[in-house]
Amino acid sequence: MHECGYFLRNNYRLQYKEWRHVPIEFRLPLRHKITTLFEIDVENAEVCKVIDSYLAKAWRGYRSKLHEDFKQIGGLEDPTKAKTTPPSNVSKEDWEYLCDMWPETKYKENAEKKVKARAQRKINSKNGSKSTIHCHIERGLDLESSTGQIETWRLTHWDAKKGWISTDAAAKYEKMMNLRNEHPVESMSDKSIIETVLGRSSVRLHGWGRDPSWWMLTMI
Repeated sequence: MHECGYFLRNNYRLQYKEWRHVPIEFRLPLRHKITTLFEIDVENAEVCKVIDSYLAKAWRGYRSKLHEDFKQIGGLEDPTKAKTTPPSNVSKEDWEYLCDMWPETKYKENAEKKVKARAQRKINSKNGSKSTIHCHIERGLDLESSTGQIETWRLTHWDAKKGWISTDAAAKYEKMMNLRNEHPVESMSDKSIIETVLGRSSVRLHGWGRDPSWWMLTMI
């Protein structure tokens, strides 16, 4: 994660609304730079998903830091003036793009929604800063499999000595298992069940992607 952040800060492109809009032409060189330090198979799709999740987190974190700098120099009150004082390691073009984006009404509304959503999360996990996908991979499981994700979620919210981290987590798991027992894997995967019970924005599923069967269920 540290090296991803380092490469990103020194080879970044900031003129995109979100990481998902960053073109593959920009991501590929970053992946290959990482291979200069680590033995990584960048031709493996699952490995690339993990790398991209780290790059996305580093990209968002760096932009968040720049946003704080922008606010500290009075950018919200006078964006034009803020444009004249870009950080030393940010290009003039990138900085002007960000200074125009941050004061936008739509951007501020989306930011407020995200803050409220994070505040409303009731279920924490015991895996700290480690993502759910990282825990899933450590278990030696395939990211594209239809089963196994529910068990990964359970292991990040339950402890052999202390039990469930909350009564709410226990109740959510019970709902997941009820759905698992009611629906065959072919019609409803573990990922679909987790999204149904928790909601896509309420659980850390970085890199798991939305399951095709989930879309079919929402259209029924």
